Amino acid sequence: MAKQIRRNQVEAIAAALSKHYSTDGGGSGLGGPKVFPGEHEESSSAWIISWEECPDYEWVYNLDLFSDLCDQHAPGFFAEPINHFAMAFYPS
Repeated sequence: MAKQIRRNQVEAIAAALSKHYSTDGGGSGLGGPKVFPGEHEESSSAWIISWEECPDYEWVYNLDLFSDLCDQHAPGFFAEPINHFAMAFYPS
């Protein structure tokens, strides 16, 4: 079985992502980034981040940011966009 990212690691990345975009998860719409099981977006990743109303529409394509966040909160994993509002995480 392949190594899987833990929920607490993805939650830490989501919190840092929210801080990066200066949001507290409140406001209009769906709020800040949310952590879901991978099957929520038909992903083989154990946990994903979904954020449909991020202030930066193309947030999932900021791979430099996610590389830094993975290095800090989930060493040994990399981020891969699922679509324009969800990010999955896989072993490096």
